[in-house]
Amino acid sequence: MNKTITKLVLTFIVSLLFAAAMLGQGKTLKFGIELQGYPTGVIPGLRADLYFNDASKVHLRIGYNIVRHGDAGEHDDERGGGPGFTIGYDILPFASHRWTFGVRSDLWFNEVDWYDIGIQPPNIMGTTNVTVLQPTIQAGYRIPFGEKVELLPTIAFGYEFNIKTVGAEVGHGAILLAGLVLNFEM
Repeated sequence: MNKTITKLVLTFIVSLLFAAAMLGQGKTLKFGIELQGYPTGVIPGLRADLYFNDASKVHLRIGYNIVRHGDAGEHDDERGGGPGFTIGYDILPFASHRWTFGVRSDLWFNEVDWYDIGIQPPNIMGTTNVTVLQPTIQAGYRIPFGEKVELLPTIAFGYEFNIKTVGAEVGHGAILLAGLVLNFEM
């Protein structure tokens, strides 16, 4: 990832955290770790949830997308990864405030190594730098442990859009993710 993109991402994240802190005066703030998996990868990350009230919250995540498309992409094998961030909004519509439903969007800055097996050698290899926009809808179920800790299993469905590609095209398309969040109230 080049220095300009790194600076933009860091500025965006710091701005979001500052805005969340300003809006969150007197609100509930939870920090945690999140792990999402999908058929061709895994995303570990750090997460912050800002509750506006018992029925709505905004969440932010910074993480790393580990990509293992194998032959499910545009080439015979695709693997790599990169940093990124997420912003999302959830509602907790039922009286128990256990179920969460929301929308989120991720932005990933991946570097993907790929190769194609030729009928006769040599094989073709390359590296692609790709910026991925990944909007999803998500549902989860909050499981409290005491007053300050919660476990949140999630399921999400969305689409990966390769919005900037430097190199050959690599995998994109529909995505189904299962996740687990462990949050701690501050």
